[in-house]
Amino acid sequence: MQKIAALISVDEIHLFDTKGYIYSGSVPKYFGYSFDSGEQMAYFKPMLKDKKLTMCQDVTPNTSEAKEMMYAITWNEAGNKMIQVGIEPKRLLNEAKQNEVSNVVAICRFTREWRFWLRMQIQRS
Repeated sequence: MQKIAALISVDEIHLFDTKGYIYSGSVPKYFGYSFDSGEQMAYFKPMLKDKKLTMCQDVTPNTSEAKEMMYAITWNEAGNKMIQVGIEPKRLLNEAKQNEVSNVVAICRFTREWRFWLRMQIQRS
């Protein structure tokens, strides 16, 4: 998962089960954390009641280390796991600066291909 995170320019990737527990991802020390582990993670509890929901969180100190992060989460198509990505705000600003119009076209094509590949990886895990 660490290689995937690097490829898609995020700092963290987490896989959650249907009860809201992290069971896999790019940061093994977070395995076992759940939506009940702290205020920052509890923000995502509505995901447990609505499998069509996708959520994004503003810059917030994360539960484990109080590290400033931004997180987004969504359900996979089968509705049997959630995938969350996290990015440090500083990295997000740097990535945005690199996304001038000349780069956006190439990124959009890559994103479509990556999204398909990532779905396949999640289904295998």
